[in-house]
Amino acid sequence: MNGAHRHGIARLNADGSLDYSFNSGIGLGGYLDWVSAVVVQSDGKVLIGGSFSTVDGTNRNNIARLNSDGTLDGSFNPGTGVTGDGYPSVNSLAVRPDGRVFIGGDFTAVNGTNRNRIARLNAEGGLDSSFNPGTGVNNSVGALAVQPDGKVLIGGDFTTVKDLDRSRIARLNADGSGDSDFDAGTTICCGNPIALQPDGKVLVGGSIARLNPNGSLESSFHPDLLFGVITSPYDSAGASAIAVQPDGKVLIGGDFTSVNGVVRPHVARLYGDSQLPVSFAAWAAGFSLSGAAAAAGADPDSDGMPNGAEYILGGNPTAPDTSGRPTVTSGGGNMVITFPRDDTSETPDVTLTVETGTDLVTWPVIFTIGPNTAASSPGVSITENGSAADTITVAIPQGTAPRIFARLQVMIGP
Repeated sequence: MNGAHRHGIARLNADGSLDYSFNSGIGLGGYLDWVSAVVVQSDGKVLIGGSFSTVDGTNRNNIARLNSDGTLDGSFNPGTGVTGDGYPSVNSLAVRPDGRVFIGGDFTAVNGTNRNRIARLNAEGGLDSSFNPGTGVNNSVGALAVQPDGKVLIGGDFTTVKDLDRSRIARLNADGSGDSDFDAGTTICCGNPIALQPDGKVLVGGSIARLNPNGSLESSFHPDLLFGVITSPYDSAGASAIAVQPDGKVLIGGDFTSVNGVVRPHVARLYGDSQLPVSFAAWAAGFSLSGAAAAAGADPDSDGMPNGAEYILGGNPTAPDTSGRPTVTSGGGNMVITFPRDDTSETPDVTLTVETGTDLVTWPVIFTIGPNTAASSPGVSITENGSAADTITVAIPQGTAPRIFARLQVMIGP
């Protein structure tokens, strides 16, 4: 990597350059020698899982832990490691707060003890016998997510888990037994990957869906995303990686070129209800506007708000409505303008500003509204409200001027 030897595992700096302080020596060895799962522990040590037999020349079958500098952590010793027929591998890792480690993948034994595709290790790498899934899982496990109560969600290509019929996704109790209270039926086409939301709901990848805490499908998460709306030139279109941000938005990555008709090559971010930003043209077409009536400056419903403003404020351009208009208050020597910004209007071709002046002819002071407070002019505050519209507040110093005017300007590029 960048001219330096790094076999199977490397670390990059924040700017994308190679971090030379992280060095695993000769790296991974084995017939396949790849890493398919990485977890960074709170102490900076790095768990790796995959298909390999050595790490820097020391035997480690498919699971190992590295120190923060990349050297092998000898205190984490899985014994004979993860083994099985063919090419056994660890495809997924998840760490409990107490340091114990869940592993999922394609294997039939851990340190010589039968464990079919799911197991839990103690913090030092030995098999945790208190977690016993019995006959285990009948096909590969590719995703894991640990709940706060110690239960673990698994996703993969299986149809049974221990004594339960479970297609693609299941939940195990803290002792390894199947959790009969979680049942997604056969609605999920793919169980990889999995992300757990703070409210206990479960996002699953592939064609994207959200499940309630009991496994039932949550229809409010725009089920039009479930089957086929993520498109790609390839048969395997879908999300192979998924993560929930602290603000509830959802990052997805995978083999796709568009989402809901919006061009997004391989990576996208969804709002909490699975929406994506929508171009102004697509927004106008959604209200059956065309020709001159679809222009940003047109006002087809004659309510005094042009289409561009309706687009930003979350209005309906075909029905007179003034409820979303900016409000003006004063306080602390400022004129304060507050207005909503609909999440779907946050597209790169939109420039949003508030312009001020002391007459209605010139507008010398301009406040730029960015995607967040940090990217906006001083005096602008943006509150993210999850899947609801953002709240934007602009504090305009009144100074000694006898009067001050302000206007919201929306510019939409081609």
